[in-house]
Amino acid sequence: MPTYVDELIQEANALSGVMDKYSTQLADAGFGEPERNEYKLAVADLLAKDSAQKNSIEIVRQKTTVQNDAMTEALELFRTVQIAARAAYGENDKTMLKEFHVGKEKINTVKVMTTELAYMKGVAIKHQSDLAKNGFSANDITSFDTLSQNLVIADTEQENAKKAQASATAVRDKSWDNLQKLVKKVRNIAKVKFRKDEDILNEFSSITVKRNSAKVETPATPQATEQKK
Repeated sequence: MPTYVDELIQEANALSGVMDKYSTQLADAGFGEPERNEYKLAVADLLAKDSAQKNSIEIVRQKTTVQNDAMTEALELFRTVQIAARAAYGENDKTMLKEFHVGKEKINTVKVMTTELAYMKGVAIKHQSDLAKNGFSANDITSFDTLSQNLVIADTEQENAKKAQASATAVRDKSWDNLQKLVKKVRNIAKVKFRKDEDILNEFSSITVKRNSAKVETPATPQATEQKK
């Protein structure tokens, strides 16, 4: 969980036990069993929403891996055509090498790769006989369509997964906000109900604040410098 989710779940669970301990007094203050049940459901809801959000992150990771693999395969085919062109026309035929986009900047986006595959397929068909004599067969040419389709599908699925992750994060954060408001509400009720009992009121206070305060070291008292006589 993100730190803010971690801390709120910890705070809410600790507060839940205190609420049960003083359930009678809280009921008298208007926070009875229905309200406590709503509170506990809010805790469960945040845990569920956080789990779903984590799952969405994992799906994005998996889809990104598939997309990267599709890009790698497409780039390998693209470079293979260029190697065959070098073999067929030699390094000095700049016109032919340019037609095969030899020396073109690195292709690092799906949209560029998609258009380059379509272009290179046309060039490969145009010079099919020369390429075939240098290891690039008709079956290799048909690979352009397959790899292009795989790339488009992988990219679409990855983009959809990213949108789903953004949605899951928004839903999780809305659940967090709801529980945060309930935690504050309980503590405010306690401040009113137990205002004359500091010990009980302290049980409703934040454990996160206490923990962080305990970590703060008290600075050492500087020793006075002894004056030389």
